[in-house]
Amino acid sequence: MARQEKEQVKSNGSAGLQGNGSAGRVAVAEPKAAKAGARKGVPSQVSAVMGETRDWAAAAKASRDAAAKASAEVKWQEWLTPEQMVRIYRLMYTSRKTDDREMMLKRQQKIFFQISCAGHEALQVAAGMALKPGYDWVVPYYRDRALALTVGSSVEDQLLQAVGAAEDVSSGGRQMP
Repeated sequence: MARQEKEQVKSNGSAGLQGNGSAGRVAVAEPKAAKAGARKGVPSQVSAVMGETRDWAAAAKASRDAAAKASAEVKWQEWLTPEQMVRIYRLMYTSRKTDDREMMLKRQQKIFFQISCAGHEALQVAAGMALKPGYDWVVPYYRDRALALTVGSSVEDQLLQAVGAAEDVSSGGRQMP
């Protein structure tokens, strides 16, 4: 910033943005450092935490490198078997396809109520797989399709509930899906 522009900003008493009038540039009043020796434009708290010798780019690179190293050390094979991974994928896929089928039935006016569950599949399958069979209770609501499939509900049960069939195991067709 030119010395004349800095003086103009100081003389106007403005600490914000100030146009220079002719070149279309904007002059910015630079904040005074909180303490002597602090880097220009960096709050003193940040400078104290990061240290005076590190710059922002180096800190960001170090953070990315540490995250990459940590994620490389954890392998999914240590947590899940290939059979479990296939089961997870099938449950998520089945949930999404059932949701798509219900949307199609609604467009055909064969069902009259449908709220999409898309986007919730992975979380719900993970929650269902974390439950202890025969011990934990689940009370799903209308967006918990993948959770219900994971704990043993069938697609047929869900579609019977959607069309309000008397064979619906949950309510005999008397309840909102």
